[in-house]
Amino acid sequence: MDAERRPREPRPGVRRLRDISHLYISSSRHAARAEPTPQPAVRRRLRLAIAGPGTAVARSAVGANLAVQFARLGRRTLVVDLDPALPGIGSRLGLAAADALAHVAPAEGARVARGFLGIRVLCGVAGQGPITVSAAALQPELGDIECVIVQVPAAPEPELLRALSTLLPVPAVDSTLARAAAHSPMIGAWLATAQRPVLEPALPTTPVDVSLWVVDGRNASAEPPPELLHAAEVVPRRVLYGEEMSPGAGAAPWGRVPAFDSQGWLPVSLLDPAHPAARAYEGLAQAVLAASSRPGGEAYA
Repeated sequence: MDAERRPREPRPGVRRLRDISHLYISSSRHAARAEPTPQPAVRRRLRLAIAGPGTAVARSAVGANLAVQFARLGRRTLVVDLDPALPGIGSRLGLAAADALAHVAPAEGARVARGFLGIRVLCGVAGQGPITVSAAALQPELGDIECVIVQVPAAPEPELLRALSTLLPVPAVDSTLARAAAHSPMIGAWLATAQRPVLEPALPTTPVDVSLWVVDGRNASAEPPPELLHAAEVVPRRVLYGEEMSPGAGAAPWGRVPAFDSQGWLPVSLLDPAHPAARAYEGLAQAVLAASSRPGGEAYA
């Protein structure tokens, strides 16, 4: 006995070919091309503070290598050096002497210089006194920044980072996918129909999102001073630079990077991205981004 053939009903939740055919660009001249409007995809600006005891060698190495790693990840990065100790981050990023030393004794107005990989460095702003730079004059250079790295003294002024956050407000900027969607109909169509909620970026509640306390084997047990805790308003995460911690130095650090200084103080992440030291900084950069990805800028390991 022949059974009557019944049309197969699609299973609930299964998308058929006609449901996703708009994702493909037709080669026909007569085909109507859909122009979907992508949903706004935004991400907050990362604000990272770096401080630590001892010399500035470790701090500037960590700051410069992280700036290179963020730039390699496609993030427009700004470096602000408020630590009068030498060497500064700018000297490791290929700046001219006048710009690299502007954080020690600024003689001119604030300006933005470009280093390797297009990394921007805010020059002419020192950390000894209040910051009185006009944000409007620097807005063309600072408006699209996605990562801000601030190197501060071990015991900064209480209002130092708060004033800096006023100079560098934290708007939501377009994500990499959103910028790509503006140039690619296929990416734009996918982004417009992606099955994910669109979340409004949380407004920052602290001057910085993540704070790193860089130590070495000699001062691995040094604790951040109350001034830094008060200025950053987030608990600094200990990063060990170089030697292993001595016995009894306290809890294990949040991150570890080797002490590797290349010729001319240039970051190893720039000269040899495949070097094990550069790989360590790559992992640290990913950890910092993950620590700042919680709504409201709350950090987590």
